[in-house]
Amino acid sequence: MKNFVTPPLIGSEFINLIKLFQKNKIDRSHIIKALYVASISLLGAPFRAYDKTKLSPEILGRDIKHPPIFIIGHWRSGTTYLHHLMSLDDNLAEMTSFQAFFPGNFLSSEKVWKSIVTPLWISQRPMDNVVYSPNVPEEEEYALGNISNYSFYHGFFFPKNMLDYFNKYVLFEDLGEKEVLKYKIKYMEIVKKLDLYYEQKQLIFKNPTNTARIKILLELFPQAKFIHIYRNPYIVYASIKNFYNKILPSFSFHHIDEKAIELNIFIIYQKLMQTFFDTKDLIPPGNLIEIRYEDFIGNEVELMKDVYQKFDLSNCEASENKIKKYLALNSSYQKNKYSLDKATQKKIYQNWQFTIDTWNYTIEWTVDLSGNKRK
Repeated sequence: MKNFVTPPLIGSEFINLIKLFQKNKIDRSHIIKALYVASISLLGAPFRAYDKTKLSPEILGRDIKHPPIFIIGHWRSGTTYLHHLMSLDDNLAEMTSFQAFFPGNFLSSEKVWKSIVTPLWISQRPMDNVVYSPNVPEEEEYALGNISNYSFYHGFFFPKNMLDYFNKYVLFEDLGEKEVLKYKIKYMEIVKKLDLYYEQKQLIFKNPTNTARIKILLELFPQAKFIHIYRNPYIVYASIKNFYNKILPSFSFHHIDEKAIELNIFIIYQKLMQTFFDTKDLIPPGNLIEIRYEDFIGNEVELMKDVYQKFDLSNCEASENKIKKYLALNSSYQKNKYSLDKATQKKIYQNWQFTIDTWNYTIEWTVDLSGNKRK
């Protein structure tokens, strides 16, 4: 079981799951997987119903005391690493992978469900071998996908429709006001449940999808703070392609060919980052920090001090000590290494020149794709 990556949809609301299956048409080769996911989803239905009937009034009536902190940036840009470091702060609270995969179960039946599903959890993420468990920080996008239709990550499960999910639920293209309002309500449901669970600690979210949702997030949280981390686009391309190759066979209920995956990578990066550039000035002065991944690695403590100072966060000294211990414990971790032929490098530059030039990455950055600049 440890070698099988259980699709996060196992924690989906059952009706939501069935609607997804009907809408996206499962490939025959994935029917057994779909039945497996549906059976676990159905098993959790009574617990989710209890949450809704007993806890909904308390959840819906909550005011969020502290504006959240959002870690943004394209996938494979260092968002997970930054999230793990900030989650060491006891004054901050983050969504765990269990909460993300079982958003309807964690308030009333966390202990029961953790005992049931922990054996299904992998011990390392397949794309980068980062330690994984039900307790590690995770993206709320999975939770959104398990309680609604409004998640881009449905594109991971149904990759033939990935661009449709991206355009609708990241860029909100062709989505009427009523649908946008429904999205906001579902998103706030997740935030308020976490606020209740963590007793009003300041929440920190890591979600690459939010890189293009700044306008919507500011409508919900006008004083929200953002940390954008960016990385060599050549490495991002190689790494995200590896991500899809490792994740899609287990997550998805569709087969999608290599050319389609490559096209999706180029288009999604272009639209995500261009939208970020177009909307980042909406963020109030002082509420956005941008970090270059290559500057962050090796200088984590110093740069985290800067984040704490600029965002006026307390507990800096205690967090610094925890970060130092974390770095020492993970000092032997090896990044993935990649290779790109000249034709691929050229294609990346043609498609993503606007970020490569803006961030001053030059051809030297493509020589060593281990994540470090080679001089």
